[in-house]
Amino acid sequence: MLGFILIVPAVIMISFKPSFWAIPAALAIVLLTELYALADAAVSAVRLKSILLRSYNRWYVYAASILVLLAATQLVSVKPLLGMKNYVLEGPSMEETIRSGEQIMVDARASSYGNGDIIVFDRDGRENVQRIVAMGGDTIAFDDDSVILNGQPLAESYAVVKDYRQHLTTVPQRIPEGSFFVLGDNRSNSVDSRIFGLVHAYQVKGKVLYILLSDERKRIGHKL
Repeated sequence: MLGFILIVPAVIMISFKPSFWAIPAALAIVLLTELYALADAAVSAVRLKSILLRSYNRWYVYAASILVLLAATQLVSVKPLLGMKNYVLEGPSMEETIRSGEQIMVDARASSYGNGDIIVFDRDGRENVQRIVAMGGDTIAFDDDSVILNGQPLAESYAVVKDYRQHLTTVPQRIPEGSFFVLGDNRSNSVDSRIFGLVHAYQVKGKVLYILLSDERKRIGHKL
């Protein structure tokens, strides 16, 4: 029964694109299923007046079972089953898009990425969060305070500071397939591909979807 309660909501939702409401909806399904099971058991017990009581047919046994079930739903998270994982951003590299200390939800099932996507990737054993600005087949260069992507200035409304003159030369660089050039949105306070080079596909952990938790209420659920 426990396996059914935990797996059914995940199976129902795993085919949908993860969203801000995915986890609350899944937990609601779990809770409703639990309540239905308890109500059904109570009704059945009332109808079967001649039931033969066993040693386990005691209120405290049922109460303990409920507590174990509720604890299990907390320990067995539905997020991995839905392909989602949350991270806490540390540092200023993505401000103001994502502020330090905010929790973000990441789609760990993502298999394709595009320019402008914010990704989580592993570098030297640490997880980083930055934005893809160029990928396999693209050519990127820097001209004063502008990113030149495939020969054209890149429109970057999300970038807080655009000062590249002290970070990179303006020599065009072609990105090989399976690699990404990433930048933090807070350009003057970010260690990114300008410093450590390209990020490879095998390093990517997932695509950032939205802000899960923030000190500022209106930022919660904001899609990225």
